[in-house]
Amino acid sequence: MDFANEERRIPVSMVSGAVYASIQLDPDTILLQWLREDLLNLTIKHSAKGVLLDVSGITILDGESFIQIVNTTHMLKLIGAKTVVVGLRPGIIAGLCALNVALNAIDGANSVAQALELLDGR
Repeated sequence: MDFANEERRIPVSMVSGAVYASIQLDPDTILLQWLREDLLNLTIKHSAKGVLLDVSGITILDGESFIQIVNTTHMLKLIGAKTVVVGLRPGIIAGLCALNVALNAIDGANSVAQALELLDGR
């Protein structure tokens, strides 16, 4: 086991019946692949209907990483889980718009509370 890599894994847990992950560092391809696997596994294990992906700790997000996040949300949808991305910073949104990335590919919220409301259908 490579403990250096294990330290970089994003903690994934359950919050109010939803899978919750909070990214507190700028992601790379490998980190997002590990996160995808962890989210899918925990969602299936707990039959979760929703996933909260808190990205408020991300300061830099390129188009490729955003597409990886979008692809992860699509995979989760295929197993019956709605994903809400929480806390995208305005600067990141502006940068992604400048790259002509389709921001409407994800559901977003400003806070975890708002995201939980979206998952509950309120």
